[in-house]
Amino acid sequence: GIMVGRGSYGQPWMFRQTRALLHGEPMPEVPSVAEKFAVALNHAEMVQGYETDLVGAALEFRKHLGWYVKGLPGSADLRRQLHQVRGFDEVKAILEGYLAERGGDADANGDADFGKESGDEIEFSQMSCEAA
Repeated sequence: GIMVGRGSYGQPWMFRQTRALLHGEPMPEVPSVAEKFAVALNHAEMVQGYETDLVGAALEFRKHLGWYVKGLPGSADLRRQLHQVRGFDEVKAILEGYLAERGGDADANGDADFGKESGDEIEFSQMSCEAA
């Protein structure tokens, strides 16, 4: 149980995948990078909803951001940027910048495209941890 819990850091969709496999169903696909980022932003919004010290919460949330971007192309630089944020407002800009810069460069596994048509915008507000 502990290894499963730790394995879910930055990839909460792992539980949906595990449940499907345990029920003999095909494993759901790994979310695209944009979908992963949308889940991370939804997670950040939930934290903001219950924390009273938003600066402290943002500083604490940095580690979660590192888990969400682990394994992506250029993730070392992305983690460096995310680990320097002092507020939640900075996170969305950094993630959107990554998507804009690497548009067709990487998928959730770091080796295809983002799972969206060229020119399509990702609507982060339409994604949630519940979708994971």
